[in-house]
Amino acid sequence: MRKYDHMDYASAIRWCTSINGVLPVPTSEEENDFLYQLGSTWLGVQTDNMSTVHWTNWKNGEPNGDGIYVHLVKEFDGQWNDINLEGGWLFETGTTCYTRVTGN
Repeated sequence: MRKYDHMDYASAIRWCTSINGVLPVPTSEEENDFLYQLGSTWLGVQTDNMSTVHWTNWKNGEPNGDGIYVHLVKEFDGQWNDINLEGGWLFETGTTCYTRVTGN
């Protein structure tokens, strides 16, 4: 699901949770390209816990340690950027959530 309203990271997590979803963590170039086509989004991984991430698409020079939150940036051709949300700095973007599809 995609919500184009701009949300901060905490709001994105709350929205995904409310629809029984999770923020995406791309595992391939193809998946990252799919998300890129939808627009910028928060990713479901933080730079302080990348042990389960086996594929990345960092922008040149990233992660540069300025924050733990990871953002797929449409304007960077879908490359990733780490963002600092501490000290009252507010960053908002649209959000994509993965949800489980179930049949009846």
